[in-house]
Amino acid sequence: MEIQVGKQSLAFAEAPYIISSASIVGKKEGEGPLGNRFDVVGEDVLISIAESGAYKGTFTPRPYDYHEFTVEEFATGSMRLAGGFGVNFRFSWAVNLPTSGLSMSVCGDKGGFSVEKGMLYQNVGRYQSELLLKNFDNRPYQGTPFVQHWYMYEHILRVLRGQEERRVKPEETLNVMRAIECFYRSAEAGREIRASELKH
Repeated sequence: MEIQVGKQSLAFAEAPYIISSASIVGKKEGEGPLGNRFDVVGEDVLISIAESGAYKGTFTPRPYDYHEFTVEEFATGSMRLAGGFGVNFRFSWAVNLPTSGLSMSVCGDKGGFSVEKGMLYQNVGRYQSELLLKNFDNRPYQGTPFVQHWYMYEHILRVLRGQEERRVKPEETLNVMRAIECFYRSAEAGREIRASELKH
């Protein structure tokens, strides 16, 4: 069990140790005086967010270059879940459309909800209604690039300290893997694949 030392450090009862290591660098470092000491010298290794051109990773984003996109991945499918629930999805990594952010809708026989708009749709008496839900984000990292990562790391630390239970349970992770495997097999076989067909 670990104990907290100061405000941001943890001391483990059993000291961690390194079982293996490797150094991976880009072409520029590989051409330097220590080039022969690195394990892997890559041509396309990006060592910073700004260098990768990621959103909010640089103050001067580089211009769009179609040569950077060699494939246009797209996936669509459906899942039938226990209890009569169904999920339809569409995913794309590099699609020829403007960046639209998260687009997710939840539909049921009592109403529907647009996650992107924060809009609740349902009948009130004899009338259809649209209710825009207000979201006040007063969290400490609001507006920070890759904000979800900061909260994830804090949660991991609280789990290690024994202050919280893991939000994602091992069985849930296995269920996601089963779903992905069913998608792959369904695409190959051209038919519905049930999770019960997979070997556990």
